[in-house]
Amino acid sequence: MEYKIKCNRCKCNRLPIEFVSNNKTLKCCEKCRVTANNYFRKWNISNPERARQTQRDWVRNNPEKVKANQLKFAESHPNYQAEFRKNMQLETPLLVKSKKMITNSKTRDAHYGLEYKNDDYINVEFLLNLYDIQDGICYYEDCACDLSLEFNATKRDPMQISIQRLDNKIAHIQSNCVFSCFRCNVTHKEHTNP
Repeated sequence: MEYKIKCNRCKCNRLPIEFVSNNKTLKCCEKCRVTANNYFRKWNISNPERARQTQRDWVRNNPEKVKANQLKFAESHPNYQAEFRKNMQLETPLLVKSKKMITNSKTRDAHYGLEYKNDDYINVEFLLNLYDIQDGICYYEDCACDLSLEFNATKRDPMQISIQRLDNKIAHIQSNCVFSCFRCNVTHKEHTNP
């Protein structure tokens, strides 16, 4: 006679190999687990806001478990972040550079005390559209070089893409910014602080 365990959900007696976990307190067979997962997947799709809020609440209420999961993942995938960044740089270099340029622009504007409205400030969508409008070419007619999206950690490429403020006394708002190469940005920059 074979040893069987009663499933807590479907109440059927099943072989031990049909259970997902070795934890006997769960006692939920694989068939019931798949059914439950499909149900929760459909619920998450039909209730995205509630699902997100439930997840946020769980993260907020279980910081130790979140930290333990992060450490466990980091141990099992030691090079994940570096590989992810490298893949993003290869697949979507303009997106990566745009996010970095926005962060740097906010830091500089805060440093110089330049005020702006969040609605007017440059964002990723604006920068992607601006790149298309300029066809990836420097704003200044006397240069008109192709803007480089290469990642180079050792030195600044003169053709590297950068955000040029037309008026350095105004923050990086959409009406005040264009793309230029790094060389033109430095050349046309006013030498006085904003």
